[in-house]
Amino acid sequence: MAEEGEVEIKDASGRFTMDNIAACAFGVNCNSFVDPNCQFAVTAAKLSSFNVQILIRFLAETFLPHSIAKWFPDYSMKVGAFFKDVVMKTMAHREKSPSATRDFLQLLMDTKDKDGKRILSDSSIVTQSSLFLVAGYDTTSLLLTFAAYCLALNQEIQQRVQQEVDEALERHGGLTYEAIQDMPYLDRVISETLRLYSPATRLERACSKDYILPGTDVLIPAGTVVVIPVLVMHRDPDHYPDPLRFDPDRFLPEEKERRHPCVYIPFGSGPRNCIAQRFALFEAKVALVSLLRELTLKPTPETPPHPMPLDPNGFLTMPKDRKVPLLVVPRQTDD
Repeated sequence: MAEEGEVEIKDASGRFTMDNIAACAFGVNCNSFVDPNCQFAVTAAKLSSFNVQILIRFLAETFLPHSIAKWFPDYSMKVGAFFKDVVMKTMAHREKSPSATRDFLQLLMDTKDKDGKRILSDSSIVTQSSLFLVAGYDTTSLLLTFAAYCLALNQEIQQRVQQEVDEALERHGGLTYEAIQDMPYLDRVISETLRLYSPATRLERACSKDYILPGTDVLIPAGTVVVIPVLVMHRDPDHYPDPLRFDPDRFLPEEKERRHPCVYIPFGSGPRNCIAQRFALFEAKVALVSLLRELTLKPTPETPPHPMPLDPNGFLTMPKDRKVPLLVVPRQTDD
């Protein structure tokens, strides 16, 4: 944008994330910043209001035969049916007219056994594609929202990121993979954002065998669901002094070595951690670099105070009013 103005950053982050997922997963060009009425983006935006019950109904339409799924009446069924239809039609078109597209959907379609037969059924591909959308939309959108919010409220940190961005882009001749990987301070900013505002408030794991907590006689029977309060743990002063302060240098290598690795788990840990972690982080870095190379973020009188008030009923770590207005100001050439 040529002039400064107020932006609802959660909405903008959602549009960017949806455009990216639509292209990378489904080969769909949304361009929702230009066409806010794009059916794919509008339908996907309804995912933002999901709670656990609605999510179950959405997945029912995606995973189950319609004869069973119809017993889960809700508008979310229409959302699930829409994406199922998108995937099936895209697959049918590509089967008839093969293309060089290399998105997530095509990778699933190209998965073959040693005899050259496709391994995944149509229904499995629909399921995996829909999960990619559900898991990657709000989580990455929220990471970008909270990162922008924290940078707007911490101008010195933002200026340091902008300097690193400028130097890395010049060093690598533009926005390249190598340039993105050469921004350690931006990495720390994102890590600190994920600590303070981890998209997942908690994780659940089933205990695979009887386990006695070390130093106690407390038995956790096999099959017990263990709830891990991620957001609470990330704000525990025993692990993070002055936990509500936004401080990217908590993630300097020497600082990380002082903590147990499992007191920071925005993507989970172990063999069942988030499979899309690298994709999500790279996506977030590209978005922030593209933004900060051109613009400076500032708070408005309506920007929520720090720490951000959160929705106590949200399935994810969600801003209480679900709106985060920020001021965007074009950078000067000598910034």
